[in-house]
Order: sequence, then C-alpha cells, then structure tokens
Amino acid sequence: MATFAQSAAAVEGLAKRASAGAEAAANAMADVFKPAVQEKLTARRHPFATKTPSAPGEPPAAISGALAGSMLNTPAIEVGVATWEAKSGPTIRYARIQELGGVMTGHPLMHWREDGVPHWSHQHALPPRPYMLPTAEELCDSGVLGDAAAAAFEAVLG
Repeated sequence: MATFAQSAAAVEGLAKRASAGAEAAANAMADVFKPAVQEKLTARRHPFATKTPSAPGEPPAAISGALAGSMLNTPAIEVGVATWEAKSGPTIRYARIQELGGVMTGHPLMHWREDGVPHWSHQHALPPRPYMLPTAEELCDSGVLGDAAAAAFEAVLG
C-alpha cells in the first residue's frame, strides 16, 4: 500500500504531466490555426490598384500577401493551474481594420488609385472582412482544433 507521501508525489507528477500536455495542446492548436488563416487570406487575389473582388463580410482578397505573411504564433504561456494559452495572429498594422471594419483617417489626405481612377479622402470607411473569427469557428465546428489538441496532449502523457 502506498503511503500518503507516495500518493501525493504521484498526483503531483500527474499534474505536471497534465500541465505539459496542456501546453503542447495550446501550441498545437495555434500551429493548426495559423496556416488555416493564411489559406483563407490567400484564397482570392487581385492586382495592386484594382478594386477588391471580395464583398463586405468576406475575407479580404490578397494583393501582396503581406497580411497572410504577417501571421505569427507566440508560444504558449501558463495562465493558470495547468492552463496554457498560445496566440496566433497577424502583426501587420492594417490587420484589425480588415477583420472588424472601421474608419481610416488620413493626415491630411489619403490618396490611392483604383482601376485607373485616382481617389482622395480624409476619412474612408472600410467594411468588416473577417478572416480570423470565421476560421476559428470552422476549425472548432469541424473538430480539427480539438483533434490537434487531443493528439498533442496524448503524445505528452503517453
């Protein structure tokens, strides 16, 4: 029969392994999410200085691919007892306004060409063109994120 100290040590060891598994699971989900977002962001393209073919509510169509290329994963950090959080997201400055929409303001004016026509504006409203949230929802609904997390967790715990 195990002593209390032996039982406590076994539970502590299991907790450490579970925490390591949770860390691996968080990193695995970020590793699945990043390329899925990049694929969504590069599914449609259009040449520079032409009107985007993506409708409001659809992911933005790529010109250079810089938005997709700016996706970055940060390694998981422990945010609670055996609770880990990894992050994956774009780092380019216009990423947020593409996802959520909003008003851009020029200082003093913005200038661009679209299909050969010059445009000037002090403020310009961009519609939401979500790409992060729809990707996360699709990966969760399909079970892909859960499967990646479970496989990584199991690989650590054996």
